[in-house]
Amino acid sequence: MALDEKVVVLGDLDNFQDRLVQQLGDHFVALPAVWSLTSAAQVGRLGQALPPVTDVDAFVPRYLRLTKAEADWQKQHPEEDHNDYVEKV
Repeated sequence: MALDEKVVVLGDLDNFQDRLVQQLGDHFVALPAVWSLTSAAQVGRLGQALPPVTDVDAFVPRYLRLTKAEADWQKQHPEEDHNDYVEKV
């Protein structure tokens, strides 16, 4: 597998770590288990390495999954464009 970047993994790795090391080699990085627990302090530490947001009004979050209400709405409105569901005011 040809990779240019590190692959950072967190969570319960007991059953997978050996295989990940075998497949990813030096690109594999396992974070401590404490990083699996989300906390404001950890999010803040991660954010320290990023540039600050200069235009807060233009910021649109990217969520990993839709809320139940959004998923239900999309099921009821299959003809609608679902790419940008944030209304711009």
